[in-house]
Amino acid sequence: MYNISKTIIWLRKGLIYILFLAGLPFPLLLNGQEFTNGLTAIGCCLAAILLDLGTCWFRDRSGKAIGADVGIVFCGLVFIVFIAVQLPWSYRHQKSFNKAVEAATKLNARHTIGEQNK
Repeated sequence: MYNISKTIIWLRKGLIYILFLAGLPFPLLLNGQEFTNGLTAIGCCLAAILLDLGTCWFRDRSGKAIGADVGIVFCGLVFIVFIAVQLPWSYRHQKSFNKAVEAATKLNARHTIGEQNK
């Protein structure tokens, strides 16, 4: 296929690891948006896996195929399944959280308007 230099190989690996590591902390964010955070984490890990599998057929200067990083593919798939199983609960929780925030905002707006009219 294509013969690529070691610099490109290291950039490829670096980008794959950055994408994978960027997806890991999203489910840990405590902003009440679990569903959105889960989708972002799945997107980052899926992008890392697809980049790894899509470029594993390239050959280095010696003609040897680069190969896929099995650890990233396996850990990424396990992480995606783990997050995907929780998505229905996350959606319901995020929906109720957003309703509570909206109700609190309306109550605060009414309170502010009541204070201004006094």
